[in-house]
Amino acid sequence: MKCRAYFKPIASFIAIVALAFFLAIFTATPSNDLEFSTPYKVLPSSMLNQGNLSIQKMRDFSYHSDGSIKNIRHIDKIFPMRQLKRTWLGISHFQPGGLAHIFLSFEFATDDNTKENEYLVVSIEARLTRQHNHFNPIKGLFRQYNKTVVLATEQDVIGLRSHIRGERVLLYPLRISNIQQHALLLDFTRMANELTTHPDFYNSLTDNCLTGLMSQSYYFQENSHRLDYRVLLPGYADGLAQELGIIDLKGSLKEIREQATINPESFSIEDPLFSQLIRSKH
Repeated sequence: MKCRAYFKPIASFIAIVALAFFLAIFTATPSNDLEFSTPYKVLPSSMLNQGNLSIQKMRDFSYHSDGSIKNIRHIDKIFPMRQLKRTWLGISHFQPGGLAHIFLSFEFATDDNTKENEYLVVSIEARLTRQHNHFNPIKGLFRQYNKTVVLATEQDVIGLRSHIRGERVLLYPLRISNIQQHALLLDFTRMANELTTHPDFYNSLTDNCLTGLMSQSYYFQENSHRLDYRVLLPGYADGLAQELGIIDLKGSLKEIREQATINPESFSIEDPLFSQLIRSKH
């Protein structure tokens, strides 16, 4: 009886703390008026006009070897939608156990055959602040970060992870229709526009490029796929994508992973042929 009397106030205290925690989470509101860290300070926007997708404030940063920012650069660029050629799925493993970041890169052909194709990376990320400048996947489940859609060059998003941070980055060509590619890209750019006026919270599970791909693909209409551990742990997402037939590479999962893995030791992040070289095994 004494034990029960002792544990009763402890249980009440835990319940009160838990209630306060969840109230704090679900009454919080996102805001664009915070002191965001430099990579997330400027929000991109876009406009579609006569079949041309115009991106404003597209990120094109360069970085020192320790990960600090070397050059801050935002550019304006126009991508003709008729020249959207292919979509690539990127998986960057930042921790073991399936913890990884997912992004998409949209490849556009150029009118000049002597020029390399152009690429637009879309990466849904937590919009970190100066005070909280390190991402925690657990905190990302509890409305602790604003959401941002990073629109950037490949040397910025991919090179930062493969060459600077030393993460294992894999890049897969996708087998999806032109209609799906267009819908994906326009959905993400529309989301980027909305976030400039209507901020929202980031969620580690429900807001990433993989879930965006899922929402546009008939392959993912079944709820069982949305609860697949390979969606919850995106480091294994390539296995699910291969199983559903949307990775445009042949071979076993081990073989396509070898084909997709970027080797940062074979070329520099500053190489003008960066986008071509990260696809050298395909």
